[in-house]
Amino acid sequence: MKPGIYGGTFNPPHLGHLTSARLALDALGLDELRFVPAALPPHKRLPPDAPGRGARLEMVELAADGLLLPGRVSVSDMELSRPGKSYTADTLEQLHAQNPGAELWLMMGTDMFLTLQNWREPERITALAGICAFARTQADCGELLTIQAEHLRKTFGAKVCVLQLPQVVDVSSTRLRELLARGEGWEYLSPAVYGYILRHGLYGAGRDLKRLPDRELRACSYSMIRAKRIAHVKGTEEEAVRLAGRRRVARPPGGDPPRLHQVFGTGRAVAIMREIWYRTGRIGAAGRQAPPLQDGRVCGPARVRGERRHLRGHFLAHHRKGRHDPAGEAPLCRRLHGAHPGLSGGGAPAGAGL
Repeated sequence: MKPGIYGGTFNPPHLGHLTSARLALDALGLDELRFVPAALPPHKRLPPDAPGRGARLEMVELAADGLLLPGRVSVSDMELSRPGKSYTADTLEQLHAQNPGAELWLMMGTDMFLTLQNWREPERITALAGICAFARTQADCGELLTIQAEHLRKTFGAKVCVLQLPQVVDVSSTRLRELLARGEGWEYLSPAVYGYILRHGLYGAGRDLKRLPDRELRACSYSMIRAKRIAHVKGTEEEAVRLAGRRRVARPPGGDPPRLHQVFGTGRAVAIMREIWYRTGRIGAAGRQAPPLQDGRVCGPARVRGERRHLRGHFLAHHRKGRHDPAGEAPLCRRLHGAHPGLSGGGAPAGAGL
């Protein structure tokens, strides 16, 4: 067994962390990689306005889920649930007790790697795990890292590997927090993590959630679902827009295309199709689940009424039932999953997935 351990404050977790994790999995041939957010890092203090332990854990879980490697990438709260400072030597000792005989590898960035000899019990750390350092830029991979690697080998008998990141994500967490407070920096984050930050108003990045532009609306929606569902959500939105165009559904005054997908199990629409009434004179179902009989009612052509309403619930509830549109359209689920071969069609009750 060859597991990798990637610790840090992850305040917040960004694309640099994800790029590093994916590179280490392949370059070192790791069987698994575990993110371990620190509770109280001994080398620095968390800012006073830093998110709580639970929020940082949830952001790391979203980021790890976005790698789409279940079974190989996971998140552990072992340091968050342990009292006192988060010493790496204690964490590695605990992991060795849980996985006797495992070949552990400890991941870290350039700054941490260059100061490893100053950590608590460096000889214990290097005895328990190999050290994998990530170089963000070509300059990082120069003479200084070579000298440090040789020093650790000679002084502690360490196994050392230095990896050059293939894509430079040259931003520190401190700089990223500053950008987020100014309404910038989203490009350094996975959409789900960015959406979580917006929804919870972290790092001064609060928004009026009722007036989000498309990009931020999608990010918020992705933070409420599993990453494996995102391709399905995108496909559903594209199909909704296509069908709306075929049925001559007007776009709202702002010009945004109609869009709708409900978060499974929450009853919340993560996107909205505006101003649509069906010919029966009633809007789509609201709440946690569409009535089963709605399948037969919503398939007729939609039309816009003068009074603005929000269709909350489900755009074409026959998505799950697979019933044919009276106008001759194939079942929506068949079209969606045919257009996206990797998607799974099971798991959600009727009407809940759309």
